[in-house]
Amino acid sequence: MSSHSRRVGTLEELVAKTISGAASVDRFMLGLAGTPGSGKSTLAKHLRRRFGYVPIVEMDGFHLSNSELEQAGLLHRKGAMETFDGHGFVDLLLRIRNQQEGEDVTAPRFDRSREECVPDAIRIRPSDRIVIVEGNYLLSDDPPWASVRPNLDLCAFVDVDAATRMQRLVRRHMSYGRTRAEARRFVLNSDEHNAALIEETRGSADLVVNVEWQDVEST
Repeated sequence: MSSHSRRVGTLEELVAKTISGAASVDRFMLGLAGTPGSGKSTLAKHLRRRFGYVPIVEMDGFHLSNSELEQAGLLHRKGAMETFDGHGFVDLLLRIRNQQEGEDVTAPRFDRSREECVPDAIRIRPSDRIVIVEGNYLLSDDPPWASVRPNLDLCAFVDVDAATRMQRLVRRHMSYGRTRAEARRFVLNSDEHNAALIEETRGSADLVVNVEWQDVEST
């Protein structure tokens, strides 16, 4: 467990800390960690509006393909730590951290409508002072994920009450074509198992931020 404090903060405090930190460095990497349905993507997009254009790098862009997961017998566990290319994600963060003038870095994006990743969908320019990184396992101590946290200048754990999170997840899975019963079954059998592991990492965050301020579909 990291020595970083588990302290509840506000959205405005997160914004202020990011702006202050970015003022003195060429590249400031802000992490947003949290459980499925906690609001990471919603918060990332809100912060992008606050900061002006900044790229958002998604851990979900490193989902293994459905065909790979099916072959490995893991399709029903999609979203679990072992269903991502953790090494590829860490390598990307290192390239972003060490990006040189004249060098563009691209990142994949997860297309929920197709349940597949789109390569090179996100562009990070050397002039991008702030880069937002969002994902479930940013604070994990398990390899290779343990190499993520040292590359983040500030990392917030995005919190929300369990009932709201469950409602969001059921709505999300129903939007993929599942019935309500099928959606609830997947949430209880997969998402909630992953959420329990992710909750254990919140103590490694610099700040815990509650995002009930915007109850919309989120990641």
